[in-house]
Formats: sequence, structure tokens, C-alpha cells
Amino acid sequence: MKIKFIGTSSGKTSLRRFHSSILISSSGKNILIDAGDSVARALLNCSVNILSIDSIFITHLHSDHIAGLPSLITQMKLSGREEELRIFTVPNSTNHIKNILNTCYLFEEGLNFSIIYSEFKLSDWNHLNDEIEFYPIQNSHISNKLNVSYDQQFISVSLVFSVETKVILYSSDIGGKNDLNLFTGFNSDIMILECTHVTTDEISSYIKLSGCKNIILTHIPDETEEKLEKFVNKFDVKDVKLSLAKDGLSLNI
Repeated sequence: MKIKFIGTSSGKTSLRRFHSSILISSSGKNILIDAGDSVARALLNCSVNILSIDSIFITHLHSDHIAGLPSLITQMKLSGREEELRIFTVPNSTNHIKNILNTCYLFEEGLNFSIIYSEFKLSDWNHLNDEIEFYPIQNSHISNKLNVSYDQQFISVSLVFSVETKVILYSSDIGGKNDLNLFTGFNSDIMILECTHVTTDEISSYIKLSGCKNIILTHIPDETEEKLEKFVNKFDVKDVKLSLAKDGLSLNI
């Protein structure tokens, strides 16, 4: 099983990093998690064949996680895709995504391939195939920004993946340090943790209590990258590996 970081920047556009996107490859399947702005170009930059992508997961509808989806679908069409594409998304968001694609003239009847939409079952194991399951957990990233009345329409999730007996925790964007407690009870082989909405002190405290042994920080703002590099270089907890992601980073788990 391989994890490749396609884009590792924060919501603020960077000349050094592309917006959020991660590729998990396992058993001949390629799962793209989030499709931030310019993701099609980011995939080319990482030498990933866009036609090899089987599924796309959207953790929430902020533009740095979904704005690249129409362009990616366009490139799949122009490249002659015929295989079915599955899009997994948060509850009550399928129509929003369809509207985005339709606004870009990407009508389903005009594509050479089918798009199958699947909305997550929250706080439950969802079955992708015989070797891949995922467990979406609603976090407070969106509810912290919107009125309560919107909570059930626009939400954000963190994800737990079980792949080939390995467990991957992906925070996606969270609302703050309290959302780190959502992962309590999951023993992970690797944790991918965003570092825009939590401080280095909060990250350090969480790592020491969580039992995670391999943590990779992503969603990296340009203005705090130097501070984060110093934090990672000075971090010293026995048997714990902490690193900073970069675009193109590839890991065999």
C-alpha cells in the first residue's frame, strides 16, 4: 500500500505547494482524497496517470478541497476515460457537487464514463472493497464557521482508513484541538494531521497522549512553514516519528 501526497498547502494559494490532495494506492485501486485547486496539474507533477484514479473522496466543500474537481473531470474526459468513477462525499452534498459540475458544462450525459456518487455513513465503517474500509467522523471545522441551521447541510469529516490490515488516520481540516479526540480508540500505523487549525503546542500534547508512532503534518501555510520545520526538527519523543509533508512525498506502508 502506498500513500502519495499530491498537494500539501493550506487554504491560501502557494507557489511552493498545491492545494490539499492525497492518493492512496492499494490492490490495484487508486483513491484520491480531496481535489483542491489545480489538482489535475498537481497529479501530472507527481507523474500520476489521472485515468488510473478509481475513486475520489471529498471531505468537505471548501474550495481548497474541491475546486479542482471540475478540471480533473474535464481532463479525464479529454483523455478518453471510459471506466466508471466513484465519488464519495459527505451526507447531503451530492446535489451540490452535481451542480458544480453542471455549471462547468460537465453534464453526465456528455461524459464517456459514469460517475457514481456515494454519501458517507457517518461514525460507521463503510465498505469500499474486500481490503479497504473507511470510517468518516464529523468534525467541527464547518460548524465553527456557519450558523447551527446549516450543520446538517454543510459538514466536514475526518477519515479513518483500514487498508490491507493497516490503519491510516486523516484529520483533513478540523475545527481545533478538541477534534483530535475524535480519533480516540483507533490504533493507527500512520496519522496525517493538518497543521493550520491547531498549534504546535497542541500537536505536541496530542502526540504524547495519543500513542501514534508515525505522524505526518500537512495543510501547511507558507507563513508558518519555517516554524513548523523547526518544530519537527526539535521534536524528540522516544519511538515517535514526526515529519513534514511535501508535494510528491511517497510512502510505502
